[in-house]
Amino acid sequence: MEQKVIFNGQVFTLTRFWATEEPCLWITDPQQIEMPKMELVGATQMNTAFS
Repeated sequence: MEQKVIFNGQVFTLTRFWATEEPCLWITDPQQIEMPKMELVGATQMNTAFS
């Protein structure tokens, strides 16, 4: 279930969080980390997921 989505004018990848299988948005730009209403659910150096 990976697809590109637009949320608040930003492009994300909609996928499932590996630990809970819940839908989450993966950032496509490191600056998206600072967006309001985003809750960090997991991160590595290369990618970050929010729900």
